Amino acid sequence: MLDLYIKQTGLYSFVLNMKNLFLIKLDLPFYLRLPSSGFFTWDPKFKHACIVPGQFVGEESFSRICNEIAETTKSLKTNEPNKLLDSPGEGKQGAPYKYPVTSVIDNSDEYITQVINTSNDGGFVQLKPFTEIKIFLISDGNTLTEEIKERAFDILNHFLDIYRIITQDPSIHRIDRKLNLYLVDCLVGQKDAKKNFDEENVLDILKNIEKYNFSDSIGEKRLTEQRIGLLDDIFPGETLEGEHLNNLIKLTAQEYQIPLHYDLILNAQTQLKKHNYHVAIIEAETAFEVYVENTLIKIAVELKRKEETVKELEYPGSYDQPGKRLKGLDEFISSYRTNNKLKELDNFVGSDQYKEWDIKLYKVRNDVVHGGLRKITFEKTRDAIHSVKIAISKIEQSIAGLADHVQICADVNHLNNTAGKIEFN
Repeated sequence: MLDLYIKQTGLYSFVLNMKNLFLIKLDLPFYLRLPSSGFFTWDPKFKHACIVPGQFVGEESFSRICNEIAETTKSLKTNEPNKLLDSPGEGKQGAPYKYPVTSVIDNSDEYITQVINTSNDGGFVQLKPFTEIKIFLISDGNTLTEEIKERAFDILNHFLDIYRIITQDPSIHRIDRKLNLYLVDCLVGQKDAKKNFDEENVLDILKNIEKYNFSDSIGEKRLTEQRIGLLDDIFPGETLEGEHLNNLIKLTAQEYQIPLHYDLILNAQTQLKKHNYHVAIIEAETAFEVYVENTLIKIAVELKRKEETVKELEYPGSYDQPGKRLKGLDEFISSYRTNNKLKELDNFVGSDQYKEWDIKLYKVRNDVVHGGLRKITFEKTRDAIHSVKIAISKIEQSIAGLADHVQICADVNHLNNTAGKIEFN
């Protein structure tokens, strides 16, 4: 397979000194429709690497009680998980039934794909196809460095990008080393002492992977990285009480349709925690543009402007550019406050909140949409979300009589770049 690939692609080789073969093994949370053979792929440093996929099927489950963790808790004599709960539920009383779900292939072969358990300690278990990936790459020396591990994920994501283009499978995505994995196995190759090797080039090494031995024991030549699960990510905070709980009780008893801009802001915060920073940026800026348009229309209707004027406020009318919209918004707010005999305020355009939005969100969003920016930090994205929240808050305060009666907090201190939890999906 590898020889055929070399002939088809015309790959070239070159000689390196003091090189060694490294192996990074991990499970992907999705199924690659590929044979279990070696595939040469791009290495940003040494041009060539090799990826070997393997298809497997396991199972994933949810249980209403702690099983494995409870057993481990007893052996390690740590606190029981239920002590983490502020207000534990009373559980349910249900008939202890198990419902298997089966699928039939070609009207003949039948397979169980899922089992649902309705008992008090029930839950579900379902099939989980996954792919074990072996990444063979070359580097100098014989020490596992951070550079080697980072390059392995660059190699993997390049491979997955090409696979996505070929298959257009929507379940496939790039792998975030900090979120999508529970275990990474890193090994240093050692040549078979019984065989003699001359100085080899990269492709020769990758074509002869079987000549290398890899340690089975954790130590100098092998290490593993495990996913860290912190309580900060598993438990979002203490049980609501006081003002927060009272507000929830009061508001849920009323009819209320969440505004689109609130929904977009909340989605942006979710994407931030999932490390989809460019998506979070787009959601946040869309929230602001939606809010500005709806506020323009709301004020125009309040001022009894002509229907044609109101229609022109809808995109892409006369106010089709952000600059025009915001200047128009200042004019409308001024008219609204004058009509209601309210104190004149400084314009939004030119304010500190405007400058924050312009620099931290609007310009970054343009770089994402028009320049293809993808390398954005957690902190920069959080600042962008904060800028839209304070911008909307500033405008809402200037139209108190028309503002939404539910105001979300503009603070973002609850959005921390924590270790996260396993998201094997």
